[in-house]
Amino acid sequence: MRQLVQDYDIVLEQFRPGVMERLGLGYQALKAINPRLIYVSITGYGQTGPYRDRAGHDINYLALAGLASQTGRRDQGPLPLGIQAADIAGGSLHGVIGLLAAVIARQHSGQGQYLDVSMTDCVFSLNAMAGAGYLACGVEPGMEQQVLNGGSFYDYYRSRDGRWLSVGSLEPVFMQQLCQALGRPELAAQGLSPLPEQQQALKQALQVEFEKHDFAELCQLFAGFDACVEPVLSLGEALEHPQLQARQLVSQVPREDGSRQAQMACPLKFSEGLPEPRHIGARLGRIPIRCWRNWATAPSASRHCGASGSSRSCGFAEAVL
Repeated sequence: MRQLVQDYDIVLEQFRPGVMERLGLGYQALKAINPRLIYVSITGYGQTGPYRDRAGHDINYLALAGLASQTGRRDQGPLPLGIQAADIAGGSLHGVIGLLAAVIARQHSGQGQYLDVSMTDCVFSLNAMAGAGYLACGVEPGMEQQVLNGGSFYDYYRSRDGRWLSVGSLEPVFMQQLCQALGRPELAAQGLSPLPEQQQALKQALQVEFEKHDFAELCQLFAGFDACVEPVLSLGEALEHPQLQARQLVSQVPREDGSRQAQMACPLKFSEGLPEPRHIGARLGRIPIRCWRNWATAPSASRHCGASGSSRSCGFAEAVL
C-alpha cells in the first residue's frame, strides 16, 4: 500500500474509524508519502461523535436521521424502502461529490486532503423540505402529514385488479388533467386546498375512481393525458418500458468465456460518450494477483493496472486505488 500511493493519488476506504491508522495506513501516514493524496473514509456515523465506533446498516442510518419516522403509514409504522438510500445516496454519491470537489481544489492548491463522509450525516441532509419546515416553523414531519409523504392526494392508488398507480399531479394544470381523465373535473378545486380534511376527502374520491378500472385500462387512459400519473412497475416491467429502453440503462458486458452478462449501465449521458465495458471480471483472485505482479515488476512511471491507468490521462485524478 505504501508503495502504491507513490503513484496512486486517491484512496477510498470504508473501515470503522481507527482501523486504517492501526494498520499504519491512515491519512497522515500516507500523506507523508504523497502530499497530493486525496483520502476518502466512508463510515456509518463519521470519524467523531459518540457513535463513531458503532455498527450500523442503511435502515439504522435512516432511523437516526429522522427519515424513517416520516416514511410509512400511520397504522403500520415505518416501511423499509427496498433500496439503500443511506448507503448509496448518503454514502457513495456524497463521497463521489466530495472526492471530485477535492480533485478540483487540488488542481488549484497542489495539495490533497482528507474527506470524512458519514452516511448518517449525508442522509440527514436529505431532509431538505421537512428540515426547513421544522427549523423555521417547528413543524414535525409525521407520517402521512406532509404533502409528499401521504398527507395529500400525492400518493399511490389501487386499481380494480389490485395493482397501483402513482399520482403526482401537484400543479393545478396537472390536477385538472387528472380529474378530467377520471371523468370528475369538479374534484380539481379540492386539490388546491391546504386543509387536511379536504385532502383526505379528495384521496378517497380519487381512490373510488381508480378502483372502477383495471390496471391496463388506467395505463391506457393516462397515456393520453399529461397528468403526472404513472404505473407502479415491477423491476422486470421497468426493464421493458420503452422510455427506460430508449435510455439504454442496461449494458451487455463481456464475460471471460466470450458470452455476455446484462448489468445496470451508467445512467449519466455524456456528450462525448463513455468507454464500452471491457469485461465483467475474471474468477476470484485472478485479476488482483496478476495486477499486483504487473505493478510490482513495472517501472514506476507505468505502474497502473486496468481501467485506473486511463485516469492519469484525463487530467483529473492521476490514479485511484
